[in-house]
Amino acid sequence: MRTVVVIGSQAVLGCFSEAVLPPEATMSRKIDIAALDDEDDTKSQVLSGALGEESPFDRTFGFHVAGASLRTPIDPEGWRDRLVAVSTPAMTGATALFMEPHDVCAAKLCAGREHDVTFVCALVRAGLVDPRTLVERVEATDVTEEARQRALAVIAGC
Repeated sequence: MRTVVVIGSQAVLGCFSEAVLPPEATMSRKIDIAALDDEDDTKSQVLSGALGEESPFDRTFGFHVAGASLRTPIDPEGWRDRLVAVSTPAMTGATALFMEPHDVCAAKLCAGREHDVTFVCALVRAGLVDPRTLVERVEATDVTEEARQRALAVIAGC
């Protein structure tokens, strides 16, 4: 597993320095990671088991990994084309692909969870996510009209 995709809220850490992010954007202790070559979600399950909540990794580092499936998320059309690649010498040839922040926010708003509203609005207020681009991404997401309208109302209220 040389390439993983960070798909949850902590994907913003691949695009912004933690120093510029509002506290609401870094509150989660969980990082959602999917392997690109994980057709049956086996690698996802291994990640969760080895690095998941209450694992020795979690107790040592103060955060945990939730193995995720690339088939699960509600994402805007073209999101894979906008992934942000990060690879450092310490990663010894591995690459992490981070969801672009507007895609993360659109997916979160379309999912409709209250804590996601706080996350997204904090990024909008900080000027890190452009509301117009976010509207475009929500409109490019395959969800019900009710979910779309709810997400657009949140953006208007940020």
